[in-house]
Amino acid sequence: MSDPSPAAYAALQRELADARAYQAAIDEVLHLVGAAPSDLQPIFDTIVARSIALCGAHAALATRYDGEWLHLMAMQVTASHSNIDAGRAALTALFPMNIDTDVPSARAVREGRTVHIADMLEDPGIAPDVRRVAQAGGTRGALTVPIRRDGKVLGAVGVYRTAPGLFPEPQVKLLETFAAQAAIALDNARLFRETQEALERQTVMADILRVISESPTDVQPVFDAIAERARLLGDADRGYVTNYDGTLLHLVALQGDLTPELIASIRSFFPTAPSRSTMNGRAVLEGAAVQTANYQQDTELPNLVGALKAVSMLAVPMLRENQAIGTIAIARRKLGSFAPGIVSLLTAFASQAVIAIENVRLFNETREALEQQTAVSDILRITTESPSDVQPVLDAIADHAVRLCDAASASLFLIEGDKLRHVSSRGALLEQTVTLELLPIDRTSTSGRAVVECRVVHVDDMQAEVAEFPLGYEFARRLGHRTIVVAPLCREGKPFGTLLLRRMEVRPFNAREVALLRTFGDQAAIALENTRLFNETQEALEQQTATAEVLRVISSSVADTAPVFEKILESCLR
Repeated sequence: MSDPSPAAYAALQRELADARAYQAAIDEVLHLVGAAPSDLQPIFDTIVARSIALCGAHAALATRYDGEWLHLMAMQVTASHSNIDAGRAALTALFPMNIDTDVPSARAVREGRTVHIADMLEDPGIAPDVRRVAQAGGTRGALTVPIRRDGKVLGAVGVYRTAPGLFPEPQVKLLETFAAQAAIALDNARLFRETQEALERQTVMADILRVISESPTDVQPVFDAIAERARLLGDADRGYVTNYDGTLLHLVALQGDLTPELIASIRSFFPTAPSRSTMNGRAVLEGAAVQTANYQQDTELPNLVGALKAVSMLAVPMLRENQAIGTIAIARRKLGSFAPGIVSLLTAFASQAVIAIENVRLFNETREALEQQTAVSDILRITTESPSDVQPVLDAIADHAVRLCDAASASLFLIEGDKLRHVSSRGALLEQTVTLELLPIDRTSTSGRAVVECRVVHVDDMQAEVAEFPLGYEFARRLGHRTIVVAPLCREGKPFGTLLLRRMEVRPFNAREVALLRTFGDQAAIALENTRLFNETQEALEQQTATAEVLRVISSSVADTAPVFEKILESCLR
């Protein structure tokens, strides 16, 4: 075999030098990929710089595709290029880019293949506006390779030069190798990020569970913690938690970057009935996570961007037995959808919030049941200790009713003839209520109606019932109370009095409180019956004693009737 000619030898030397340079560049990028799994920027900067140097290009860029937009990761324009500033500005202005744009990078991502253009100014597939950008940057030849991993396109690497013509095959292979390394780097970064996010979520979940365990009687710290953690992990400006009472949504937690004016603006939207005109309302109505990437483009939402200082929002419902009991939401000032991982995170937070609410409910119900049992036992104790006097029992009933039913005051009335006589009051309105000595037994007052109709009378706002309860309305105006509930005190199906509770604000009593009122009424009936029986027994015993004393005097004064008449008169007077 003859020795190669000097020209062929020189060509071989150049190919060897290029191969060594290519391998050195590949090794350098590979080292960066292994050294910094979470930091993509040095990797892409190096790929771009080596692509320019080894491909004889005047510009190079690397992009990342997020499934919606193409983002510029790294770009370099050589100083030797005469239109360096124009070229850099022209390229930068294209991003973030829709992949339907007719440029090499977008086409490579869209079609998932290498795009090789000999002349950007002559290629018929280049749109006129893109051709003008190429002309401004002095670009002719272009080569773009997609970054692919497991069948998915993750971005692209491209080089550009001022001379027309295709890039040689070794340079194409080099760029494909860089693209493969970029794919590994992106995948490593994704795995690292997902692992880090999973760890952060587990830490946050554990933190919220800790708050739940430390707040068995109060759900507010849990709501505050969830709103704050959701905001931080969701990369949002604000976090909300609302409570749904079956009719209205109430704001119960608000965290984030807030001014007093913004807080007042947000709070002004609550309470509100669920509707599709709010994201929280949609979450309740649909029973599923809902989001908007742009408030201004959602035709069902009012244009509240200025008032809310947010353009995108995500809301998930808190579900108990498939029924919404509230929502968790985050909002941010930047456009765009929230990632599926964030939706899953808020859904997990919603489950934890439901656990916290259930824990507090069960704890409070247990505590309330214990308090009620204690109150009932206390009243029974007083009943046994005061067999001849019902007043201590009535006072104890009024005391416990005010405390356990969270009322401003309680009053007891007993029937005397055709009137109701006030016999006991406890609470903030004590001095005023004792002046209400007698009430007519008719429908003009709540107590009168409870006796006439023998049922519980519950009025949300007594100061709005001038026509229905004229006498009750006058008392409400005088005493200042609003919500009122009255339970008739019955014995053998017949009323003998009433137990009345008042609240200074409009806040109806719940079913538990009304049931407790009936229990207290039963105890009042027992106490009155015990007192009646005790007094009747005592009177019968006194009468028998007096009769026995008279008989004794008669038997000892057979010859003198005067002592007998004196004893009879004494017993009658006593």
